[in-house]
Amino acid sequence: MNSRNNIFTQLGCTRALILLPLLFCTLTGTASALEHSRESAQSQTAVAHITEQKFWKRPQWKKLLYYAPTWFQGERSLIDSHTFFLSARGKSDPRLEMIATVKAFFSPQLKHAPNQHAQCRYPARLAFLKPLIERGTGVTIPTVSCPQLEKYEEAWDDETVSLVFSDYYLGNPVSLFGHVFLRLGARQANNQRGHQLLDLSLSFAADLDGTSSVEALVVGPTGGLKGRFFVNPYYLKVQEYNNAEGRDLWEHSLNFSPEESRRVFLSIWEVATETIDYFYLDDNCALVLLAVLDVGRPSMNLTAKLQNWVTPADTVKVVAEEPGLIQKTEHRPSSLSRFQERYAALKSDEREAFEELLRQRSSESVGNSLELSTAAKSRILDAGLEFLDHSLKLSAAGQPQHESDRQFRSQLLASRARVRVPSPPLQMRPPSPKLGHDTRRMGVSWLVPSDPLNGWSRSPAREDPLLPPALGIDFRAALHDLGSPIDGYPPGVAIEFFHLAASVWPSQGRFQAERATLIGVHSGQKYQALLQNFAWELQLGWERSPCQGYLLRDTSKCGYGFVRGGLGLALAGGAQEQQFVYFHPLHMSAGWHNSQRATADTGAVLGAHFTPWNKSRIHLRSSLSRRFTQASGDFGRFSPHVSLSWAQLLSQNVELRLSTSGQMTTSTEESQSEAWAWGLSSLAAFYSF
Repeated sequence: MNSRNNIFTQLGCTRALILLPLLFCTLTGTASALEHSRESAQSQTAVAHITEQKFWKRPQWKKLLYYAPTWFQGERSLIDSHTFFLSARGKSDPRLEMIATVKAFFSPQLKHAPNQHAQCRYPARLAFLKPLIERGTGVTIPTVSCPQLEKYEEAWDDETVSLVFSDYYLGNPVSLFGHVFLRLGARQANNQRGHQLLDLSLSFAADLDGTSSVEALVVGPTGGLKGRFFVNPYYLKVQEYNNAEGRDLWEHSLNFSPEESRRVFLSIWEVATETIDYFYLDDNCALVLLAVLDVGRPSMNLTAKLQNWVTPADTVKVVAEEPGLIQKTEHRPSSLSRFQERYAALKSDEREAFEELLRQRSSESVGNSLELSTAAKSRILDAGLEFLDHSLKLSAAGQPQHESDRQFRSQLLASRARVRVPSPPLQMRPPSPKLGHDTRRMGVSWLVPSDPLNGWSRSPAREDPLLPPALGIDFRAALHDLGSPIDGYPPGVAIEFFHLAASVWPSQGRFQAERATLIGVHSGQKYQALLQNFAWELQLGWERSPCQGYLLRDTSKCGYGFVRGGLGLALAGGAQEQQFVYFHPLHMSAGWHNSQRATADTGAVLGAHFTPWNKSRIHLRSSLSRRFTQASGDFGRFSPHVSLSWAQLLSQNVELRLSTSGQMTTSTEESQSEAWAWGLSSLAAFYSF
């Protein structure tokens, strides 16, 4: 009996050992189920509270989702990648996205993917919703572990935020209008300029990986490029823009509190891997970075102050107009600008000595010279050091460089140390982008047409008499032309995008297109043999050209679609080098007339634009070209063309301009005689906005 009882006792123990794990799992599962049920109940309470209070209507929530008004679809998020949203309709519905976010905050954390939890992915949303939910309901959002986010937050050291503008750059289609990005710096080192190079930078730009410059120029205006966020050390941006591309930087320190800076910092974490369809004049760096600043201080609503098209310079102007937002502005000149100013300070004999210095690659030609004064030697050696610094920085950016340059620079430093004359401070006063006229431009003008045979007079013998003066209408999406005063813009540079012009005779109900420029770029930087920087231009568009019946009632054969390009030199002089002369000995174009005739032009262009007095600009352009026409199969005669304009700024955005143009052209197709045909002469008023 006892043995039997022992057997049953042993069997009972064995069953207990088997059942204990099952019991433990059952109890654990029950506890987990209870915990999940409790979190589900808390989630429902939180959702009910935010639904009742309509927190999704608050501006800060919409700024966190990067919502922006659209023409036809109400508000939609700028972010185009679907991974940014937890709701399938989150891009256009802030309520559904908030509900999905709150539910995700209460969801259990997966052990194999802790960094994928909603609290880890959306810390800026959590910082906004957590106090609203916990104060309003007493419900506590469970805390989860986020290893990657914690490392990111360790880098945050009471950051300051600065808006940085990088000058216009014609070497890359997506940088034609300049660039803006943010610099995030430690507050305690804010007054120590050397420490700024160790700051972080946030930029938004088109991803050009595998995309050619021509392709980028074509698909960029239509949103065919993907825009991405880039977070890099600030010194890399200085190396890229200041040194490799020779672009000046303007650093605008913003008056953000630590809390506002932290909102920006956390939002960067949320959007850093997302994409936005990139448009040159719409969803570009200018608009997106203003949206980032709005996250920090939603009450500013900076993006709402922009028009439909926006450029980086517009961003600077909008920020500058916000009272008290900019604490200070500092200019960081490029290595190229520094050299150009030192070189411009040299006299003619000093420039000869400078060129001899570079040819011999030895400072003895300057240091031992008895003909040069001590002050002259200091200026020559300073220019030589700036030139070598620019060359060495280009080398660091990947361009070829002589190995002897570093040794030569050390020799120059030693020679400069023996010249006991301090270097004068640089006096660069570059045009600040916030001083220039706004991006878009509308204009009205009084147009006086002319007859190819009789100038501006009427010919009573003509069966098709000259039309009376007309009303001109002009619109340009962006940005600046050579005829406008250069306040706020670099001299010698012009960028035009979507420029349309037409003539209207209201009494006759007549409308006539005159010009449509898709893109026009002119780079007229001053030529220096050491830098080998050439002037060039490129235009793509359509215009009405002098021909039979030009500006008369028969205009069916006057349309001319074209592609033009020129290459040459530009020279500058005067105060701050505002007077320019450019010469393109190689200038070509190809086009197609409405009369189904393909043409090709070759010739030369000579132009000048200068400032006779404050806030004015005179632009003279002449060309001599010879046209090959498909109909005749040969080149015609050389045909000269001249245009002249004078512009005066009445205010920052109001311009008055008087212009005229003329061209030698064939008067009739039958006689093939030639006459000087003046085109539209106009008095125009332009308003930029």
